[in-house]
Parts: sequence; structure tokens; C-alpha cells
Amino acid sequence: MIDPEGKRLPIKLDTTSNGEFLPVPLSAANLEANRLAHEFASRHSRKLGVNRRRFLVSACGAASTLLAFNQAHGTTGGFYDLPKEAALDEQLARAQVGPARNELIFDVQGHFIDTPKGNAKGHDVFIKDVFMDSDTDLMVLSFVPSTRQGEPLTIKAAAVQLGVATSTIHRLINDGIIAGEQLTPGAPWRIRLTDALKARFNAEPGEDYLPMREAIKALSVSRQTVLQRVKRGELEAVHVTRGRQKGLRIKVLGRQTELFEEAS
Repeated sequence: MIDPEGKRLPIKLDTTSNGEFLPVPLSAANLEANRLAHEFASRHSRKLGVNRRRFLVSACGAASTLLAFNQAHGTTGGFYDLPKEAALDEQLARAQVGPARNELIFDVQGHFIDTPKGNAKGHDVFIKDVFMDSDTDLMVLSFVPSTRQGEPLTIKAAAVQLGVATSTIHRLINDGIIAGEQLTPGAPWRIRLTDALKARFNAEPGEDYLPMREAIKALSVSRQTVLQRVKRGELEAVHVTRGRQKGLRIKVLGRQTELFEEAS
């Protein structure tokens, strides 16, 4: 049995960190809230004739904890709207904080990570902890396990491996020549270095590959039209990283008028 003496509150109010920064110490009001919550738990469990653990895992335990938080913080900035009687009335507590409210619990940021070798915990434990042992209904996974080889790289890391400048990667993403990924809107761009993408860099272009300016002239279309055709896969392109004429090369086979009938 976990926490047989009932020392753990049903609602955590504690310092925390994701490992990227030092946790912020609890304020005096939060320390007082925790103290009152434990005091309420002892008092209310005695009134109901149950031990602390049984009380704290009940709806009354959750209501009692929230009422303690209310008393410690007052009404400044909002408060939990539930009657004091909910700390001792199970049916009332369930109507206020339990499943009887029929609310959707949506976890907007979940992490499913790899476990160390020899650790038996897997996806089945994750599902049990999140969906069976809590009231969570839905979760957004912001990270899923993947091999290092399959993970997208930062722009800087991708530029190093491809032998180009970071500004080149940004320009190729903006032009639609290569695909970039963002975990969320506005997040830094990341690149998946597939074999197909690597083949388009550090390549020795053949005679049919022309610099952008010459390709525009040979095809009699605008630069934007050429980029659109490359993005659609209708024209092949490579990025030369060696020699005096570095940069994008477009494969031009004759006039290729059939590709540009719409643009003419």
C-alpha cells in the first residue's frame, strides 16, 4: 500500500522543476496552505471515524484540501467555490469535486519517455497511471520515444551535418526546398535528416543541373515558379557545398515547356 499513514495530500502544492531550472521555493502562503491541509485532514478524519489515508483518498479529502487552500490564500485572485460541509459530506463532496460533476479532464502536456534498460515499466504502466489511476480523460503527448537517428535536429546541428550555414537552412525552409518541423507554432525549426535529404547536399551536380539564374533563363519563368515546381517535386534540385559556385542547382532537361504551360 502506498502512503499507509496518509501523509500525502490528494492535491500537490509543492516546488517542481522540469530539470531546466531550479525550482522556485514555496511562498509563505503556500506553506501555510499545506500546513492547514494536513491539520484539516487529521481533524476531519477523526470526526468521520476513519484513518487519515482513507479520508485523504476520498472526495471529502480533496474538498478538505481545497478548503484549506482557500483559508490560507483568502479570496485574492480567486478561490475554490465549494461549501465547508463538503469536507465531511461524501455525497456533497462528490458533487463538488468528484466524478459526479461529469467534467472532462484534459491533460494538455504529457510525456511518454523511454525507461532505463531492465525497468519493467512500459506503455501499459503509463496508461494505468494516467487513465486508470486518475480522472484524466484525454492527454496531448508532447514527446514520444524515438531513436536518436530518427529525431529531428536543430537548425544548427543540421547545418553542421550538411556542411552549410544556418542561414542557408532557414532560406531553404522558407523557399519550400526542404521541410522543417515545429513542435508548436512559433517554436524553433527542426530538420529530419533523411537519406533523400542528405543526397541533395554535398552532391556533384551533373551537366543538366544549372544555377538558379541560368535555370530561370533557360526555362523563361520566374524564380518563384521554379521554386514552386521544386517544392511539388516536378523539378529536381541539389545544393552544392563545394567549389566556387556553391548554392542551389536546378535540373533542366531542355525547355521542359510542359511544366510551365500554366505559368506562361
